[in-house]
Amino acid sequence: MNTPRIEIDLNCIKYNAQKIRSWFRSTPVKILVISKLIHGCPRIIHAMREGGLDRFADSRIINIKRIQADYPEIAFGFIRIPHHQEVADIISHCTWSSHSQLETLECFDYEAKRHDKIHGIMLMVEMGDRSEEHTSELQSPC
Repeated sequence: MNTPRIEIDLNCIKYNAQKIRSWFRSTPVKILVISKLIHGCPRIIHAMREGGLDRFADSRIINIKRIQADYPEIAFGFIRIPHHQEVADIISHCTWSSHSQLETLECFDYEAKRHDKIHGIMLMVEMGDRSEEHTSELQSPC
């Protein structure tokens, strides 16, 4: 019996990375690869890097650790609001992380100082669910 499987064409990934990079080469735009979907697969990261992409972020520290085992030079961002018990790992493995709560920022500040590290912060402002609040103001493109 055949089981389902996914075949990944690394040459296509490299080509697509090169193509995306070429679109923004002459602009100040920096491309950030969110690597969550690939579960830390180093072969896919390698193809993306060969294609010229060099900024990565993930929402799972286990994926970041898996990639950094093969590519310790990659600077990662952490894109999920972190739990307090993840702070030390995030400080150790990421150069920046996203935050929306002052208490969490204070934990990161303490841990970064303890490890003598500078850790970047992407501040998120939560606005609640406003997905349907102003839909009557939207115009249809048709």
